[in-house]
Order: sequence, then C-alpha cells, then structure tokens
Amino acid sequence: IQTFSQILNKDKENVPASRGMGIAHYELKDYDLAFESFETALMQDPDDLQSLIGKSEVLYAKQDYNASLLSFTRSLMIEPYDLQALLGHGRCCLALQDNPSALKDFDDALSQNPGSIDAIVGRGDALFGENEFSQALGCYNQALSVQPGNAMALLGKGDVLIEQGDFAGALLAYSRVLDQEPDNLRALLGRGDALLDNGFPEKALPFYEKAMNIDRKNIRALLGAARSHYSMANCQISIQFFAQVLELD
Repeated sequence: IQTFSQILNKDKENVPASRGMGIAHYELKDYDLAFESFETALMQDPDDLQSLIGKSEVLYAKQDYNASLLSFTRSLMIEPYDLQALLGHGRCCLALQDNPSALKDFDDALSQNPGSIDAIVGRGDALFGENEFSQALGCYNQALSVQPGNAMALLGKGDVLIEQGDFAGALLAYSRVLDQEPDNLRALLGRGDALLDNGFPEKALPFYEKAMNIDRKNIRALLGAARSHYSMANCQISIQFFAQVLELD
C-alpha cells in the first residue's frame, strides 16, 4: 500500500497503482477503501477489466449481490469468457437464488477451464438449489477427488447427504471441515442439524451454541437450539429461543 501511495502521489491517474491499491485493501478486508481505489481506477479507464472485477468482488464481499451482479455483467460485456467474472456472476446468481443462471455461468466457466474446482463446486451448488441432489453430489465428489480437503465441496456434500438421509456421511463431511476451520459457521450448523435429525439433541446443542457465539442472530442456530431443548423436554428454554426467532423474523 505504501508503494502504491508513493506512485499515486506522483501520478494520481495511474490506473495500475489505483487497481493495485484496491487489491491490497481487498486482501486486508478494508472493503470501503478497496471500493474507492477501484472506482478511482475506473474513472480513468472505465473498461479496465481487473478493476471492474475487483469492484464486483468488493460488492459481493459486502453482500450487495444485486450491485455485484451488475458489475460482473459489465465485466462479461468486456470479456465474455473471463473465468473470474463467470465464477463471480455465478456466485451472485446463487446468492439471489437464480440457480438456472448460475448453472449456465459455471458451465461456461468449465468450457474455458474444465478443471476449475470453483466451477465444479459452484455447479454442484446450483444443482443442489434445484433439488438435483444426486447430480450435485457427483460434482462435489468430482471436486474432492482432486482436492480432498476442499471445504466448499465438503460442505456441499454434507448438505446433500442430509437431504438423502445419510446422517453419518454428513457428519463425517462436516467434521472434516471443522478439523480445518473450527469456527466454520456452515459446518457447525450442518453438524448440529445432522445430529438433531438423527435423534441426538444433546450432542447437537453445543454446535448450535458455538454457532450462536459467532453470530447471535443466526436464525438457523436459534431454531436448532430451540428444537434441541424441546427434544430434551426443556420446554421453557425452548420457548425462549423460539421467541428470539420470532423477534428476528
């Protein structure tokens, strides 16, 4: 950042320096500063693809999925088969629950790079969203055959296995994620769901509690805790958790 600042102090219109500054701030999760830097670069060159993609990624990280989608769309108008833009556009479509469009994006990405693990996993996520569980599982297994520890593929596989009633398999998939990332919220919730649905509320509850420590307003965690307490005949505590859910939604 200091080097880019020195360059920009001498040449405020230096697009590579503004773009580089944006990338550096993005890596540090300083999203507002990253956005400002990418916008500065785009003011000088509206068609600078990497700055446009960087801006799109910042908007996605800030969960502004509609704005991110528009920005990735603009990127694809400049370069229709840019892999990062296709993957980003697909992720936005997933976030907006437009699974058919996401599936097309990931298929287009795979046509450019058949070995893209992100595209394979994304394709699985889109198929999962369409309740095509067997096909989704095939995508996740394909990704795991190349990268056995891929967290996103393991999470997707766990979700599919819960839908298919394979709770032991789901528990294993989520556990492999938690071995790598002990605070992975999705894995904590998935493991809690698998245990609760398999009749072990007392074992499920600690995972929901840890999830709530990470995100106190997570509705899935609150519902899981409520259901766990209800299954253990702790009705009064269960009511308290249900009340929190109703306050939020």
